[in-house]
Amino acid sequence: MAVRFKKALLLLLFSMGSGVLLAAYSLLPAPANLLFSFAAVIIGIFFFRKFSAVRDRILFFVFALLFFFLTIVVITTVQYVKENPIEATEARLAIQKDM
Repeated sequence: MAVRFKKALLLLLFSMGSGVLLAAYSLLPAPANLLFSFAAVIIGIFFFRKFSAVRDRILFFVFALLFFFLTIVVITTVQYVKENPIEATEARLAIQKDM
């Protein structure tokens, strides 16, 4: 049981790292994004050396894509909320300024 749990945690850790790095690659400008791409490739190579089963490799890609899309959605949502604040928040800030 402990071996399977450790294997699952490593799979999630590697795929999360790779997904987040790929999300940073897609959001950053040209010179900086190459470092994130290179780091994601290194994580992938390390994972493929450690886990040789086809099932584990497929799960790595699926979870990396899932974390990639999840990170993109979260970052985009945060940017949208920062640029377009909610009206209730603006009203509360105006009330606080009046006090």
